[in-house]
Amino acid sequence: MNRTTMAPRALVSQRTVRQPRPWRNSVVQVSGLLGGPMGPSGNGGGVQRPQKLVIPGEQGPRQGGPKLVLPGKRGPPSGGNPPSPSNAGPIPQAPAQPGGYSNFRPPPGFMDDGGEADGALESLSTQEMLDRLQQTRGYWHELATYLPKLQREGIDGSIVEEMSGVDRRTQNMWVNSSIVYKSLKKSGEMSEQSLAYFDQEGGERLLHELRFLSVEQRVAAAIYIVEQQMDDRESTLLAKSVKEHERRKGENEGFTGSPADCMAYKHYRDALENKRGDQVAEYIKRGLAVAESNGAREALEELAASVELEVENKASGIDEVKLISVRLLKEETGYKPIPVVGNLATLDPAVVAGAPKAATQGVFSKFALPTEASSHSYDWVPIPSWSATATASRPVAIEVTNCAKLHAMRVTSGVSNDRDAIKIQGEGLVVADIDTVFDDATSYYVAQDAEGSFDLLTLDAVPNPSTIVGKVILLCRPPARQTAESFDANDM
Repeated sequence: MNRTTMAPRALVSQRTVRQPRPWRNSVVQVSGLLGGPMGPSGNGGGVQRPQKLVIPGEQGPRQGGPKLVLPGKRGPPSGGNPPSPSNAGPIPQAPAQPGGYSNFRPPPGFMDDGGEADGALESLSTQEMLDRLQQTRGYWHELATYLPKLQREGIDGSIVEEMSGVDRRTQNMWVNSSIVYKSLKKSGEMSEQSLAYFDQEGGERLLHELRFLSVEQRVAAAIYIVEQQMDDRESTLLAKSVKEHERRKGENEGFTGSPADCMAYKHYRDALENKRGDQVAEYIKRGLAVAESNGAREALEELAASVELEVENKASGIDEVKLISVRLLKEETGYKPIPVVGNLATLDPAVVAGAPKAATQGVFSKFALPTEASSHSYDWVPIPSWSATATASRPVAIEVTNCAKLHAMRVTSGVSNDRDAIKIQGEGLVVADIDTVFDDATSYYVAQDAEGSFDLLTLDAVPNPSTIVGKVILLCRPPARQTAESFDANDM
């Protein structure tokens, strides 16, 4: 990445800029809006005068030789002194060019720093600033300070481009990059010699992408750019690497936040996401060349070893071996094992009363079935650990052959006839707590009705409270596909 050091204080004036268009074309374009180029009458008639430069806003021919007058500034009367800027009229705006860039606008707060608006800048006239921009006389970050002042005087980016040849894209880059430059200078962490590296031609491109970084990140990145003698392409990659490292917290173990490790992490990510073996090896090589921490080098070396093993396996004809790893969600491990005590239609109160209890433990909700001897063999079902089931003292599951035949289900679902009952038909699983107080008038209970069959009844509808075997927590139904495949209307 190191290269021959460029002249540290090369002036921007040495670069080649687009020459401004001839003044005559510019004058014709603007003066046509103001009534014609041939004097106040604007009719071009009468005696033919010698060709000379006519400036918009001038009143009649000038005496005393040619002199540049800015658009919108009134020419002095014959023999008089030029007016002060405070007496100048409004400056016309150049017509918008279809398909071109929008007029330059400096970023908010650009001139709020206070330190840059020194006496030297304030003492420059509008014409002097335009002359310096046209001749690129000074460093780019010095020329950038003229643009907001010209903007305040009514000379927007399109007029600056017309008069100086500095296109609006460059103007915008100068202003944005000068903000970065000022923050580096103000930080006090960079020497004058280091800052001089950005005075070179194209120095604004080195700093342009750093505008997205924090002040601390900018300083570290700028110092690294100077140390490695980076060009604008490499500085852009560095800025993107720092942002990617910041964005992937939790995935960048081993890589510190230094510019070198951020670059190494960028190459590490490129190697992971690349499919071609030769390119993967190249990215790893680049990462190892810039990594500065032991953790970054170890991560890259481990990746290189795994890539090398994969290449060897392919060469020997061994199929690729993959280990599937899954990060479980909290709800995927949150369940509660519940014993199934039978079907509601044939429920045995003794089987319900003897139902065992299993508790879960650990991050994966491990559980062990009770080992106590029992006269009944129970099946078990995992139920999501919702708040209702998690707080139950001793839950059990009771199977229901068809939910549409339950009166409580019909009432709750608003079903009044067998045709509407089709939407609630299918198997169900009643989850009931058998170790609680049966005194809640707003709940259903598993109890015997007047005919001696078990059903889901409200407390006031239970003929004999001693037949209550559990308080209903909820009624689970399977996914709709299984429900539709298991039943049809003939099962009603």
